[in-house]
Amino acid sequence: MAEEGGEPVGLILGRIKTDYRWLRNIRHVPALLWAVLKFLLVFPRGKLLFQQAVREHQAYDQLLHAARGSFDGEVVLFIVSEEMRGRGVGKELITDFLELCRGRGLNRIYLFTDTSCNYGFYDRMGFQRIGEKKIRDETLESGNDFTVFLYEYRF
Repeated sequence: MAEEGGEPVGLILGRIKTDYRWLRNIRHVPALLWAVLKFLLVFPRGKLLFQQAVREHQAYDQLLHAARGSFDGEVVLFIVSEEMRGRGVGKELITDFLELCRGRGLNRIYLFTDTSCNYGFYDRMGFQRIGEKKIRDETLESGNDFTVFLYEYRF
C-alpha cells in the first residue's frame, strides 16, 4: 500500500500461484453465496449487475485459455487514487510487486484491465498485451461495448 500523509493513496494486491491454497479459502464460500443472494434481492439492478460480472468473468476465462502456457502469479487488484495519478505512485507499487515476483523466482504473471482504465500504463511498464475481448455492457442504458485486456509480464 502507498500512503501520503498517513492516508492510503494506492494499493496493489497480487497472488503467487505457489502461495495460493484454494482449500484454505473454502470456508468463505457460504458467506460469499449469502452476500450474492442478498445483492440480487436487495438491489433492483442486482441481477443485471451480477449477469454482467458473469459475462466479464467468462471473457477472462476465454482470454486465459487462449494464452499459451501457465502463469506463476497475478495482479488481482491495482488502485491509485485519482489525485495521485501521474505522480509515480502506481509505478512504485507495480515495480515493488514485480521485484517481489522476481525475487520469488516467478517467470510469468498476468493481469486483466479494460478500456475504462489507463491500460497504456502497463505497456509503459513492460507488460505485453496478449489478448483482448469486446464485451457488451448491459448495465448501461446505452448498452455500450468495452474491451477487456489480458497482459503478461515475463521475467
